[in-house]
Amino acid sequence: MALLLGSLCILSLLSIAVAYCPMGFAILGSKCYYVSKNAVTWQEAERICRSKDSQMLVFNDDQERMLVRNYLKTLAIPLQCWYSGVWTAINELDKKEFLVHPLNTSIPYPIWAPGQPDKPEQQCVSTCELTTDGMIYHDYECDAKYSVVCQTDSIYRVGPPKNSMQMAGQLCFQLNNFFYCTMMQQSCQGGNC
Repeated sequence: MALLLGSLCILSLLSIAVAYCPMGFAILGSKCYYVSKNAVTWQEAERICRSKDSQMLVFNDDQERMLVRNYLKTLAIPLQCWYSGVWTAINELDKKEFLVHPLNTSIPYPIWAPGQPDKPEQQCVSTCELTTDGMIYHDYECDAKYSVVCQTDSIYRVGPPKNSMQMAGQLCFQLNNFFYCTMMQQSCQGGNC
């Protein structure tokens, strides 16, 4: 019976779909986010995200907007419009309208601040908090300096990651610099274990 229960536990562990993020990213909903508190220009932010095989922040819906806002607040990222915020992938560089870089697609969730966009010299977009209702989009000059949030899709796998191992009766695997282990049951027959 112990062998059957132990086997069922291992099988259930191996059949669980787990979401993973690249090192340094945090999972929120179905995406992974990397945050840098360093204030940089839009072009520098874009380079940072590209170097991490990700893209700059863009909200797809209100749920994602609130998840990211709450996460940024836990990290004490300043979000007050006109003084601080986070760069987004939205710009109108070499274009006649604001689009999501680099694919030049339309903005999936256009949450502009009242009166925005408003100035032709402001071709890049930051997200910031105008009220306690949440983050909105606001156009700024691209050489302004704001924090960076990069995003990428999480990777779903069934079972533990490839770097899992068995040790001392446990199945262990590493995830985000932590090792997770589960006890493996052994069958004892006639007192021999």
